[in-house]
Amino acid sequence: MWYPRRLGVLVTVVALALAGVSSAAVAREPGLDYVALGDSYTAGSGAGDYDTTNCRRSNNSYPELVASYHEWDLTSVACAGAHIHDVWDNQLDVLADDTDRVTISIGGNDAGWVDVISACMVIEDDECEGHVNRAWDNIRENLYYDLRALYAEIKLRAPDAAIAVVGYPRLFGETECTDAPGLSVTEQQWINRAADLLNRTTMRAAFAEGLWFIDVRSQFTQHGVCDEVPWINGPRTAAGDSFHPTAAGYQGYADAVDWLWGA
Repeated sequence: MWYPRRLGVLVTVVALALAGVSSAAVAREPGLDYVALGDSYTAGSGAGDYDTTNCRRSNNSYPELVASYHEWDLTSVACAGAHIHDVWDNQLDVLADDTDRVTISIGGNDAGWVDVISACMVIEDDECEGHVNRAWDNIRENLYYDLRALYAEIKLRAPDAAIAVVGYPRLFGETECTDAPGLSVTEQQWINRAADLLNRTTMRAAFAEGLWFIDVRSQFTQHGVCDEVPWINGPRTAAGDSFHPTAAGYQGYADAVDWLWGA
């Protein structure tokens, strides 16, 4: 159905229009220079078909798909495990005056999101809640200003680029299932709410810097771990793939980005 799968993206684009960000500069045009920055969710971890680096960049990632849709020249320097400081130190040098499009997903590792999930799988609810609360504190204390500084630097280094910040999905379907062993429904709910806070904080920072924000949570409705058709890998998959989108999940990401930058 179009409505529920696209609603989050539509609301985000409307919000950006109200904030004064024009969509006129992002019409489809082949041959543009597209740079993908960020962490494992940009690299495509979880989708298989990886390159030979340690960054787990997949040919099924959303930047690869979006670039193929538009016939853009892609440079992806996204890397699994990246924090904000890694983008500063290792990724920004690929930006230039002639960069036309940029997408970035970053902040999940700074919040300690994956560490929270790993811990909650083996501890009781009350201890899990403490880990989740610490992730909330990480997001609330520094993330907003760290992201704003990074986004401002991206704008400085790619002054003519259209830049989109891409968010994170909710991971869980919030039901008991064998694909989330050790995680109660309550723990799944806490982790999903932490994802909501991460997205809200990232969106606020993007808006403050005049950038687009693409909210992918609606794309993953009924496709979380434990849902009938999951687009998120559970913990029983290969190391590094757990709790990352499948190839179908990155197709959902690409559809959300293409809705903004597409036909």
